[in-house]
Amino acid sequence: MAEKYLKGYLVYRGKRFPKVHQLDRLVRLCEAIESDFQEIKEEAEFLSAFYITARYPGDYPQFSFRQAKEAFEKALKIKNFVLAKL
Repeated sequence: MAEKYLKGYLVYRGKRFPKVHQLDRLVRLCEAIESDFQEIKEEAEFLSAFYITARYPGDYPQFSFRQAKEAFEKALKIKNFVLAKL
C-alpha cells in the first residue's frame, strides 16, 4: 500500500521514477520535491526491510503479530501523509 501511495504522489507531481520497490528510495525521490517527506523516512525504512524477504516464494520469514501490527500502522501513516499532500 505504501509503495503505491508514494508512486502515486510522484505521478501526481509529474515525476518519473525507476521501477523499484524500496520505500526508502521512493521517499527520497518525494523528498526532493517536498522536504517534509523526511518525516516518514523511518516508516519507509522499517517497511522496506520486510518487502524483499516476503516478496519472493521460498523461504517465508516468520512475522509476529506485533511486527505485523507495527507494519500496518507505519503503512497507514505513510498513506495518510501522502493523502494530505494531494
